[in-house]
Amino acid sequence: MEDLDLLFFRTGKQYIDSAIYLMKAICRSGNQTGAITDSFEEAEKIMKRKVALSDLTLFLPALFDYYHGLELYIKGLIFMYNRSKTTTHEITSLIGILKDAPVNEELVKLFEEVYAIKDGMISKFKKDNNITNQVAFYESLRYPIDNKFENKYDYTALRYNGTDGITEMRIIVKKLELISTKVFE
Repeated sequence: MEDLDLLFFRTGKQYIDSAIYLMKAICRSGNQTGAITDSFEEAEKIMKRKVALSDLTLFLPALFDYYHGLELYIKGLIFMYNRSKTTTHEITSLIGILKDAPVNEELVKLFEEVYAIKDGMISKFKKDNNITNQVAFYESLRYPIDNKFENKYDYTALRYNGTDGITEMRIIVKKLELISTKVFE
């Protein structure tokens, strides 16, 4: 059987690459969700095309891929260095385990930085939905309602962000590309 660390790295890379691809597609499209033209029919055609490549439709799946890829990379490193298997999905807990392994400190700090975004769309989304822990945040990326089926998540903070969204996504993409490079060094 292939080494578990390589399985985690390869699968994590697929998720990270997918997140990067989706965010770059949003950025290239201009992240527009509206159109003004001379006719309703023309506006409808343009909007369908633009919305298909905007944060309205692609950012939530990109975020899931982003965080899941980080989780898999970290689990791969943990397994590579101390052969321990962990089933937690809490990235801060995984980073804590990683700190005890002989891993490049710069890489650990980069994981912390990329995971703990303090400003912008993601922070606003967490605040708007009273998300105070990682498990609830991760759940919100996978399901439109909490696990008690009581509260629907409001994704407005992750949508309709125009050029501000593009700026944030470009920063995230650069950091994800850097992490991928460092993990495979």
